[in-house]
Parts: sequence; structure tokens; C-alpha cells
Amino acid sequence: MADKLPLVTRFISLQDIKTSAPATKVINNVAVSTSDVQIDPSHSLWFRLFTPSITDTNSDVLLPLIVYFHGGGFSRCAPDTKIYDDLCSHLAAKPAFGGEERPESQLRLGNVERIDKLWKDFLPEGADRNHPAVNVFGGGSNSEAAKEVKNLEFPPTLVVVGGKDALQDWDIRYVEWLKNCGKEVELTVYPDAAHAFYVFPEVPEFDLLFQRLKVFIHKHVHPN
Repeated sequence: MADKLPLVTRFISLQDIKTSAPATKVINNVAVSTSDVQIDPSHSLWFRLFTPSITDTNSDVLLPLIVYFHGGGFSRCAPDTKIYDDLCSHLAAKPAFGGEERPESQLRLGNVERIDKLWKDFLPEGADRNHPAVNVFGGGSNSEAAKEVKNLEFPPTLVVVGGKDALQDWDIRYVEWLKNCGKEVELTVYPDAAHAFYVFPEVPEFDLLFQRLKVFIHKHVHPN
């Protein structure tokens, strides 16, 4: 079973190099500054803010705000982990979903024991994978969660899926669920991309993703 664990996941599990803030780096000729913001020190709850430089100081154009929940199964790594610091300097996002059911992609591509262990570390004691924090769209479009989402001013959503990601079936179900809730959602699939491919600038899908994000953000920030 261990042989099914994608190489990218094995690599990430061995890498938790930390980065410090405040700091400034140059990405594609744009200076990006970082700073750490404490929310609740008693629970070690904090986030890292990434701010690009604005050359036009007289501009009143607001920058889009993107919130990224870093990888690590909700129990490993942190905002100062180098691969996520680098990633957020370029801009990306990826949630994760699950449930007690074993979708085909998870059985074919994933390490079931490892996935279960990550959810167990994240969930409250005694909860299973159908907990609403994991299986957020359990119960379909008639569930209580769906009723709440239908009444929300939910923003346009872009879901990016790797064709070699064990979680891809859950991601696609999320897209279908949002559509059934009447929300605007777009799906982009990269057939050869593995889980967390976007933390590796060397893979071709990395540049494709950021081109896609640029088009999506511009479409909704500047619709005309």
C-alpha cells in the first residue's frame, strides 16, 4: 500500500523547512512583502500576510483578497513552511474534502491508511469522516449545509483538480454540489497533475495554474 503514496506526497512529508517574516522577495519583478499576524496565541492561531508592492501610489484600485489554507492534512506544516511560503508568494488555493465512503480515485491512487490518519489527527475525538468539517456536502443539495450555502452570497469559485490526485473524486463532487446549490463554479482539470502539484514550480502545470488563476481573477475583478 505504501507504494501507492505519490512521490510528491513523500517529498512534502520530509520537508518542513521554516521561513521567517517580515521579509521581502521578488516574484516576476514584483516585490512581495510578508508579515505574521496573531489571531489567538493561546491556540497558536495565526496567519501570514503576503502583500505585493503597488507602484502607483495614487491608485484607489483594491487588490483581490485570497485566503489559502495550507496543505498538511490539517495537522502538519504551518504558514511558515517554506514550500507554502513560496507558493503563496505566487498565489494559489486548495481545500480538501472527504467522508466515510471510498471513492474510486482514492482506492486507485491513494494510501488509504495515511489519508485516514490525517483525518483522525484533524477531527475531534470520536468523530468519523462524515463529520461536517470533512464531508461538507454530505446529504447532497437538500442538506442543512446546502440550505445555508444557498442563502449565502457565495463568491464565484474556481476548483482545480489533478488527474492523479487521490482526492479528485471529492473535488468534483464539491463542484457538482455547488452547482446544485445554484452557485457559479468553474472546474479545471490537469490530467497529469498529482496532489499538491502547485508547490513545485518545475512541473508544467504550475505555470498553467497561475495563468488560469490570472484569467479567473481578472474576469471577476474587472468583469467589463
